[in-house]
Amino acid sequence: MAGVMSDSSSTGTGWVEDPNAALTLHGSYYTEAGIFERERSEVFQRSWQYAAHRSQLANPGDFVTRKIMDQEVFLICDEAGQVRAFYNACAHRAHPLVEGAGQCEAIVCPYHAWRYGLDGRLRYARGLNADVARDVGLSEVRTDWLLDFVFVNLDEAALPLSEVAPGLADDVAARAPFISSLKPVPDPTRVIRELDANWKVVVDNYIECYHCAPAHPGFSEVFDVARTDIELLGRAARQLVPRHQQSSVPEYPLTDEDDIVDGVFWFLYPNTSLSIIPGSATFTVTQIQPITAETCGRTFWSFTPDGTTSEAHKLRAAWLGRTVGAEDIALCETVQRGLRQRGYGTGRYVAAAQDADEKALHAFHYHYLADMQGN
Repeated sequence: MAGVMSDSSSTGTGWVEDPNAALTLHGSYYTEAGIFERERSEVFQRSWQYAAHRSQLANPGDFVTRKIMDQEVFLICDEAGQVRAFYNACAHRAHPLVEGAGQCEAIVCPYHAWRYGLDGRLRYARGLNADVARDVGLSEVRTDWLLDFVFVNLDEAALPLSEVAPGLADDVAARAPFISSLKPVPDPTRVIRELDANWKVVVDNYIECYHCAPAHPGFSEVFDVARTDIELLGRAARQLVPRHQQSSVPEYPLTDEDDIVDGVFWFLYPNTSLSIIPGSATFTVTQIQPITAETCGRTFWSFTPDGTTSEAHKLRAAWLGRTVGAEDIALCETVQRGLRQRGYGTGRYVAAAQDADEKALHAFHYHYLADMQGN
């Protein structure tokens, strides 16, 4: 593959450990359909994907559905209060069992009315041999928790989240002390956007603030991007971007009474981000979802201690969307255009000893290449 390096200082995945000596991913990784198809099995079917908040699955029968590229799963709270996940396909003839989110006493297939318990075991199938029925059940999917957020993984052999991202849960809990009291802000506040860019372009943009000063002038009036602090946490990373003492942006006032003082942006490989921003106690989960080799979607979930958002936060969020959000969309979509150009192959990383740099970007590419090469 054209973009994979071979170097004496590499780790065996074709990657150079020193970001100052390494080259970025080749442009073909962002445009080729064949690479995108390999990502299904090598990246997304082997990684932890955000699914739901504990409060959405609090009672027996509560369920939500999620898609991981072309794979559909649902999570449900069983009668013992345990959250389980299953592929959304009946064990009889594969008809999807549930849609959206809701509450049920049992899982009943709408095709032939096969009935499953909340634990996924078959309870009734008209005419099926009883000896056969005893061994029939839904195909279960692994789950794991990051604080009160549940994730799913289609790989039965995947390491637990605590080993994939050591220290992430403790870091989030320490910097967002209200985390244990969160409730989801109801739809339609969940926002879904589609971009004309490969999913990795959007991740690349998210996990570095090297671009913030030149590309986000308004953001840089609120946040002191020159003092960005980056810490790698296994297959996760944390960027802390301190706020200025005073904001010159009328739509984003800063006060000493703010619940949250600094911006903190966590990334969990390969496509999930968690964030808090100066102002009220609002926690946001963002998932970047591949659609095609050159398009992706972004879904945002917001959580607050009481499930509502203040007017001040709504104004701040609206301003961020009009400025930083719109600027990032334009940046990602124009980068995608550039990646198609024959004159571009690979780029370079900026990895300074301090300040906003691209160390987390280099780490993301390292983990990505390791997965794509089966390591």
